[in-house]
Amino acid sequence: METFRQDLQYGLRVLRKKPGFTLIASLTLELGIASNTTIFT
Repeated sequence: METFRQDLQYGLRVLRKKPGFTLIASLTLELGIASNTTIFT
């Protein structure tokens, strides 16, 4: 459990340092989730 917490903290720290990557990654995820929801509904 401790390793998971450390990995999560590291991931959040990296995402805070690179806001452009974070924005593109979250937009890509949102688009993928929305398109799958639309197709399979």
